[in-house]
Amino acid sequence: ILKDKTRIVATHQIHWLQPSDQVIILKDQQVDRQGTYKELLDAGVDFGPLAAEHKKQENEVKQGKNDLKETVKDVKVQTKADNDKKDGTLTTKEGRKTGIVALKIWETYGAALGIKVFAFLCLLFVIAQGFQVASTVWLSIWSTTKSEDANYYL
Repeated sequence: ILKDKTRIVATHQIHWLQPSDQVIILKDQQVDRQGTYKELLDAGVDFGPLAAEHKKQENEVKQGKNDLKETVKDVKVQTKADNDKKDGTLTTKEGRKTGIVALKIWETYGAALGIKVFAFLCLLFVIAQGFQVASTVWLSIWSTTKSEDANYYL
């Protein structure tokens, strides 16, 4: 879909510059330099701060992956130890709570969905409950009405 289409990417991330056909460097809201990535490197444009930031982000990602691997290893060791303690059972008995839903839970739902969507869903819920009550009331009235007409119930 985007083949042969112009796309403009505004970024401070150096890894987007190399595959780009054209790089425009802005300074004080003015075009400072323009050209391909290679042309700008040959012209002596200092990508040092961007490159340093890019390298720092790569290192953070690598560190995050290493931390994740260590966490997975810890979980595997802990899970194995827990399974050994449970006498071969892999599941635990689940608990069940009854009662009213705490206001904090509703606030969390509202924050996750956004206030407009959450309010709309609450309105739909109230409308659905209203229709359910109305149908129950109508069924009650209809079933208690005595009629001599044989077609009344059809």
